[in-house]
Amino acid sequence: MNILMVGNSFCYYYVDELCGIAKAAGVDMQIGNVYYPACSMKQHYTWWKNGESHYSFIVTDENGREETENCNLEYCFRQKNWDVISFQDTYGILSPSAADWENIDTIFANRKPYRDALIAHVRERFPKAETYWHQGWAYSIGYEGCRGKMESREQQENAYRFTTELARRVCQEQHIKRVPCGEAWHLVRHNPLINDTLCYRRGVNNGNGDYYHDGDIGGGQYLNACVWFETLTGQSCIGNTWRPDYDLSEEKIAVLQQAAHQTVQNLNF
Repeated sequence: MNILMVGNSFCYYYVDELCGIAKAAGVDMQIGNVYYPACSMKQHYTWWKNGESHYSFIVTDENGREETENCNLEYCFRQKNWDVISFQDTYGILSPSAADWENIDTIFANRKPYRDALIAHVRERFPKAETYWHQGWAYSIGYEGCRGKMESREQQENAYRFTTELARRVCQEQHIKRVPCGEAWHLVRHNPLINDTLCYRRGVNNGNGDYYHDGDIGGGQYLNACVWFETLTGQSCIGNTWRPDYDLSEEKIAVLQQAAHQTVQNLNF
């Protein structure tokens, strides 16, 4: 299965876990990341139309990662006959300051031309490929940056509902499938074993991570990989035997597998 993810750093960290989980289930995956930090759909569209070469193109499989610098989007399209192509926009990772319900229609409409053009292009270019929309997650409590400050569970819930609604609208409008990582994060944060630790990462901020990227030791990367695996293959991740090279207890792995499975099984596209 050849998978192309057009996005930013929220489509980057968990691909090793996804390849490992897939291999343990007897599925060979090769994942191409069209990567530029914080890249929006508008920016992807602009660079695509102008043929600009700003991306890192990172290909990951069971043997590791291979990176090519200064690529344009058409170069990435040409590398494989892609089976799956996913898109992700920056509003998938908004914090509470941007969860502006009064302007949600405007936010959705303003980005529509870029979504429409890119999705139409890949459908014409790869008529047999499945197209997906990657739904991001609400930031962890403690985040503070250019997008605002996450101070409470109430704000986090608001950001979750806002980003979920935007993702739902995109999928309904485009008749594409959703990769519901954000919904799985919301579900498992209510488990006391996990709580709000999914961003925890080795060597970053005393292990607390940066409060918005998916962490390794916190389980965010593993959870995202399980959600992607079930969404793409239709196979359950429960009982999968692959294990990461960082400390993640068997008890936590079982909780994360169950959350991913429940989310994908109950998803209303």
